[in-house]
Amino acid sequence: MDPALHKAVKQGNLELLKYKLTVDPKALLSRTPQQNTALHLAARLGHQYIAERILKECETLMLEKNRDGDTPLHIASKFGKIEVIGLLINYSLEWPIDLESEEDGPLTARNKLGNTALHEAVTHGRSEVALRILEANPNVGHMLNERKESPLHIAAREGMAMVVKEILKQPWVEKEEETQPAVSGTGSPLHQAVVGGHIKIVEMLLSLRSDFVKQVDGEGSNTLHYAAQNDNAKMVEMLIAKDPCLAYDNNYLGQPPLHVAVQYGSKSAIKAILKHCPDTAEQYSLETCFWSMISEKPG
Repeated sequence: MDPALHKAVKQGNLELLKYKLTVDPKALLSRTPQQNTALHLAARLGHQYIAERILKECETLMLEKNRDGDTPLHIASKFGKIEVIGLLINYSLEWPIDLESEEDGPLTARNKLGNTALHEAVTHGRSEVALRILEANPNVGHMLNERKESPLHIAAREGMAMVVKEILKQPWVEKEEETQPAVSGTGSPLHQAVVGGHIKIVEMLLSLRSDFVKQVDGEGSNTLHYAAQNDNAKMVEMLIAKDPCLAYDNNYLGQPPLHVAVQYGSKSAIKAILKHCPDTAEQYSLETCFWSMISEKPG
């Protein structure tokens, strides 16, 4: 990158930037070894006025990507630079594309991991940023990355209840790729809320998206398998109350949730499953093991 331009952006020196662009407007085309533009740097550092001046000169830098495929909006979202986020969103809203589509506009552009700026915001715990992006384009809450994770998956796992609530306000029609089993360890947003141990989010998803209950991950595990593995008795009871059939569903290894609970030594989960679905023990020759693990005898 042009040294004078780099210095102006890093220091947040607006006068030096204006002078440099006056004598050499093409300096904005220069990049760092990581392929960051001046706008990427301004976004990373939170220099709102520097970013604004750059955009006045060349607003197409909004869509330029660095070596990781990140646009300036990705960068600002990762680092929580809310003032720059506001500026970039304002420019994004004037972009000549259909915001209902998933074309590579500023708000929907994906990096090499398939992440949008909203994915990056929730991954890095930037709730305020995430809410600003959702206000600008609610549809991005359901876009999938390469792991078939939407921002809703990540927000549910990380316990970002306000973000989950905002995403769930927006209805959407699932595409074919969203109906396919997710990769192992991902599953539905409800799976991820169970993984994170977030009771309020589990309650929210059970109420507003009951279709998540029966979805499985790439290994055929339903949400109760996850609760059993994590030894979360409260979630076991919530899930069984919603759909008792979950206790009898096998994953692709032929294991029901009770088997998984025994495998992981989840004593509280074993108790909860047997309390509400005692006949699940009859499917296996492990009944003695079940009762010995919970240190109680039936009846």
